[in-house]
Amino acid sequence: MLKIINNINMVNEIRRKSDTDVSSYQLTQEFKENPNEFLKKNLLLINNEPTHVPIKTGVYNFQIEPLAGKHAVDHNGKKINCCLLKQIPEYSKSMITAYFLAYKQDGIESIKLGDDADLFLSAGLTGCGLAIESTSSPQVFHIDGEKYPNDKMLDSLPDTNKKRLYNDATYGNDHYYGGSSAIGVRDGSSWKFFGQAWYMKNLDSYQLAFREGTFLI
Repeated sequence: MLKIINNINMVNEIRRKSDTDVSSYQLTQEFKENPNEFLKKNLLLINNEPTHVPIKTGVYNFQIEPLAGKHAVDHNGKKINCCLLKQIPEYSKSMITAYFLAYKQDGIESIKLGDDADLFLSAGLTGCGLAIESTSSPQVFHIDGEKYPNDKMLDSLPDTNKKRLYNDATYGNDHYYGGSSAIGVRDGSSWKFFGQAWYMKNLDSYQLAFREGTFLI
């Protein structure tokens, strides 16, 4: 009898994993097809824990996983998917290959974008800033918000090219407990960047901050 129960539990566990894999595949494919549209209908959390994302800047492989037990709504209160970005070491059909800009405590991390990948992802922003050079192959900077306040962020960078800044003055971390994810998409010979801001309604519930879902940086 115990063996039968164990077999049933094993089958149920396989089914649960299978369901998650299918969902991960679907979410990842939707993101790859149109990242900006994806962010209008799905909340993407980028958790800076080393078990989820790299601790060093570079080009990596990722997938998007559903977050069980977490709930999200858009700006108007409509239910949407709550997702998590996670690094994967092996090749997969659902893989996203992207530049990843890591977080550096009390400092500034940067990466220059080229043609090694068509997507860019930054470590999660929860008070930090993202500065982007206005060039076709931009250098992108992740600036620690505790070390450099909003009005000092651009002053902390080398004066090489004109830069635009995305920080919590834009995504609202000063006004509520929340944060933002920032992505870039290579569009021909140039890059477009989008931010998706959110705030926590409680420990298991999130809401998008921007009415359109994303903000063009």
